[in-house]
Amino acid sequence: MGKAQKRTFKSRTNPLGTATVPGAATAVESKDDVPVLLKKLSSSDASDRVWAAASASNLLMSDDETVRRMLLSNNVISALVERLSDSVPDVVVQVSGALYNLAAVDHGAAVEISRRNIYGAIQSLIPRLATSIDGIIKNNEEGQRLGDDGRKMVLLTTDNMLSLLRVLCETVPASVKQVNDMALIPFVISFFKVADRLPPSLVQTAGQFLHTLTDENTAAKRTLLGHGDA
Repeated sequence: MGKAQKRTFKSRTNPLGTATVPGAATAVESKDDVPVLLKKLSSSDASDRVWAAASASNLLMSDDETVRRMLLSNNVISALVERLSDSVPDVVVQVSGALYNLAAVDHGAAVEISRRNIYGAIQSLIPRLATSIDGIIKNNEEGQRLGDDGRKMVLLTTDNMLSLLRVLCETVPASVKQVNDMALIPFVISFFKVADRLPPSLVQTAGQFLHTLTDENTAAKRTLLGHGDA
């Protein structure tokens, strides 16, 4: 089974994996603002959900540890994981980026994310992402339907999710078996066949994910070596 590598957690000055949302909150004036923000994550208004997801992402990655603790104590992780199933791509890209960035800087949060059915939530998105990426590559009806913004959201969400799973494998030992069971290797390997038509950053993320997953992980390494496209 894969070996969890010891990581040094530190704050990022430029969080990765999120798109800028004008007007998203970067600070809160009181602790009473936090429940209000999180409530908007489940609003029936898509614009409210996008704003809340972007605001949560900003606040979690700010230098204000007090605000981060308030969000975590108000179950922000569960709320974000739940929104991975949102029908609005802007929401999904914001929450996937927020979860990735949070796991990358906070070991306790990484452990908590791994306990919140994150694997099932990501697994349920893979078929839709695979169809969309295939459409982008082939520039077929599905790819054209997405438009430029939609393509960006699909590719960025995929990058975020692979990055999140990589970080969890590095920091939470039990995650390795969970990721093994997701059987993502064929999906990820397919990126290398069309690397010239995908963002270099996504291809790099795919390589990093496979490197981490197969490190001292006999089952994953066997799957990778036995795959025809490897």
